[in-house]
Amino acid sequence: MHPLIEELIEKARKTARLDKHHLFSWEIYRKKDALYQTRYLLSMEWFPLGIHKRKKGDLNPSGTAAVEIDMHTKQFNHIIFTESQGSRLKADDVEQWILEVTGLHTSQFTCTSKNEEKFEYSACVNGIPVYPGGTIMVEKDAQGNVILFSKSGFFPNDSEAVEEEFTLKAENLSDVFYEQLKFYDFPSQKCNRWIPLYGVEEVFVTNQDKSRITYDTDKQLTVSINENVRWEESGTVEKIALKPLAWDHETVPIEHVLENRLHPDLVPITQQEIENVKHAVVRFMQNHFPKESGVWNLIHILRDGGYIVALLKKPDDRRAISQWKRLFLKSDGTSVLQMADNDFMLEMLRELELGAAPTLTKEEAFRMLQPYLELKPYYVYDARQNRHVFSGKLDCKYGVAADTGEVLELDDI
Repeated sequence: MHPLIEELIEKARKTARLDKHHLFSWEIYRKKDALYQTRYLLSMEWFPLGIHKRKKGDLNPSGTAAVEIDMHTKQFNHIIFTESQGSRLKADDVEQWILEVTGLHTSQFTCTSKNEEKFEYSACVNGIPVYPGGTIMVEKDAQGNVILFSKSGFFPNDSEAVEEEFTLKAENLSDVFYEQLKFYDFPSQKCNRWIPLYGVEEVFVTNQDKSRITYDTDKQLTVSINENVRWEESGTVEKIALKPLAWDHETVPIEHVLENRLHPDLVPITQQEIENVKHAVVRFMQNHFPKESGVWNLIHILRDGGYIVALLKKPDDRRAISQWKRLFLKSDGTSVLQMADNDFMLEMLRELELGAAPTLTKEEAFRMLQPYLELKPYYVYDARQNRHVFSGKLDCKYGVAADTGEVLELDDI
């Protein structure tokens, strides 16, 4: 066994107080995080002493401890005891216990919810939220033993997030506000119709130079295509057979950890693979939807779960919940293996009445929503600088119905 694995196993034994347990199994697996980094994780199962096999149905015995540690930071991602038994972890002062287990500082997280048994925290920098964020959850049993600890996401420290004076003002961001104001049809089951609506698409604006950072963390991994999918001839009678997907959750050897080998989903998509995808998408759509030439646009592609995933949408669909298809292709993009869509969701909205024709202009909606615009300070990860930068989150909880001119609270539609 490699010394690093031995070190982390011993750390788990001491920190989780597992002297009345034995290590039943362990494995190393990898995942990509929202900052486009590869994380290698040591996952362990600890059984109570004297128990050496799973229960019937491949279930873990009572008192099993599941522990996961990040192999680079050596921090715990979770410690979970099954069926609330077996834990000897005490945490009279939960926040102090979190500091000891995680190595974080009090300036890096804040309490969002707590009672006698459950405590929830979110990532921050001196009280200011971060994006992408992080969460910590701790649960205790009636005896005060910790039965669940979970930490996920990002908790930047002071060196990764430079403190500044917040100088942004909503009234000075009118140009950004106007560009983020979008028109779409919004489904309202309360009103039993699609409401033509102007609403603000949230965005982050940096404090120093007012540049924008998208709310979509996957955007850095996507390759934009935005091309219409069309063909001249009908496809063959026999449809291309679809295959079940096997999402990437393979165990990896310690050598991958030591080399810090890149996650396959983070490998850039080559120009040849882009061309492969375009041809494969046309071939698939031609065979499965022969009458829909020109109906769909290939929006973008990205790697996910060991596949290349292609997103298709209809170019003239202005609904907030627009129709889409996702095609899952081989990692080289040469053939489509499976397809997913949101037809089931749209079927539930099919009974809604179509909204009236819009009479309100974007300029009028812009003026009506200005009093409701929100700007909140955030520390946001900027891939260009590889750090969290002080920014403002531009958002609005209200929209304007383009047919009636009524200002509506979006959560109440």
